[in-house]
Amino acid sequence: MNAKENIKAGLTSHEAEARLQKIGPNILKTRFQSPALVIFLRQFKSTLIVILIAAAALATAMEEYIDAAAVSAIVFLNGLFGFVQEWRAERTLEALHAILSNKARVRRDGIEQEIDTRYVVPGDCVIIEAGDKIPADINLTNSLSLRIDESILTGESKSVKKQAQSDLNEQEPLSSAYMGTNAVYGRGEGIVTQTGMSTRFGKIAALTGGVRTKSTHLQKKLGKLGQRIGLLALFLALIIVIVGWLNGKLIDEMVLTALSLAVALVPEGLPAVVTVTLALGARAMVKRNTLSRRLQATETLGAASVICTDKTGTLTKNEMTVSRIWAENDFFMLTGTGYDPAGHFEKDGVWTKIGDPTEVSLIVAAYKAWLDIPDRSHIMREIPFSSERKRMSILARDGETLTVHCKGAPDVILSHCTKFSSSNGENDLDDFARQNIRSAYQEMASMGLRVLAIACKKVSEPIFDDEMEEDLTFLGFIGIIDPPRPEVKAVIAQAREAGIKS
Repeated sequence: MNAKENIKAGLTSHEAEARLQKIGPNILKTRFQSPALVIFLRQFKSTLIVILIAAAALATAMEEYIDAAAVSAIVFLNGLFGFVQEWRAERTLEALHAILSNKARVRRDGIEQEIDTRYVVPGDCVIIEAGDKIPADINLTNSLSLRIDESILTGESKSVKKQAQSDLNEQEPLSSAYMGTNAVYGRGEGIVTQTGMSTRFGKIAALTGGVRTKSTHLQKKLGKLGQRIGLLALFLALIIVIVGWLNGKLIDEMVLTALSLAVALVPEGLPAVVTVTLALGARAMVKRNTLSRRLQATETLGAASVICTDKTGTLTKNEMTVSRIWAENDFFMLTGTGYDPAGHFEKDGVWTKIGDPTEVSLIVAAYKAWLDIPDRSHIMREIPFSSERKRMSILARDGETLTVHCKGAPDVILSHCTKFSSSNGENDLDDFARQNIRSAYQEMASMGLRVLAIACKKVSEPIFDDEMEEDLTFLGFIGIIDPPRPEVKAVIAQAREAGIKS
């Protein structure tokens, strides 16, 4: 089977099974599946616990069995508390990892089918549509206005335009889509090149998994306390032995006395108190949907003094909303937030968004104005948005009418306009009109809105890309906000009251 046939028919079921057996499942190997014994023994690493174990051994040697049993019980219960917390957290993380497994659309045996992403193998032909999570690293062989959100890899919130090669040629690298990213617009197809830990996302996971666990502030403090207590106990024991011996006491008697005092000096209740306190804190966090793998991590969160957070999707809903429009020399307000066009009857009463948040906000605004949403099949030509062009345009047919629609950065759109629309029809865009338009833009920008400019022009016949964005008619501005989450104000206030900077 050659490359083109592979795209058309995909792998056979036999080939896919053979590659799965050879390469393994398409999963990220996590490091949180620690054996139960390892988790339990990890609870006895602190200096204070080691001193308590030594104290219990000394008490047993001196036949102080009640003291030895009491100290041993405290040490065991302390380890048990920590073990239960970590074991539950480990199992919860495994369950979450299983839940996150999703489906992928592939073409096998010439038939499109949906399979678990774990069974995707190199060579599979994957079909991508808006809203899909990319299941593996893919070389795109076909794309139509495909945009992918790669923020999970790059941190950049703006989606990336993907363009496939028209011909499979190993000398010309194909555009790539990466595991874990999301398609937000358009559609495409591609051949899987890497799966699992060999993907770009898998390599990042391997790097983060290789980071060594550091001691928390509390662990360091308790470690220093344990060392000081141990040294102090040894020093006092030595002083007692020397003083007793100088006063004529038997050396054996003084050694036993010194060891008894050393054991009594160890605060056997301290580890238990710390562990129980941290366990209560971890339990309170679970009720707020926050999971701590280790008890000591709870204390680390409590010691935070600065919070650095992203805004979009964290402090805000990441639900772009059109709130103000300027057209025909006047402002118009739009009520409501989010992606629900309130006031309309919708099937099942539920709205979900698929695609770029800005595009969705414009569709919602159109619904609020009771406008019909055009069929995408009417689009004859599209010039996609790019960070260099700062605009996008389409040529659409509405019956016998052809119209170029353009949106983008205000200054860029305005520079391509020669007319503007008003209540009196189209007018020449002179200096006075340009200044009036810029004043409206500055007013909207001062409100913290993201401002898009809109323009159009009628044409009598299909035109080329370089002609589409010339001699446009300016229509107006659309002001978009990303509403804050309702709980953010109270959370920021609480953080500041706790002395945390944000």
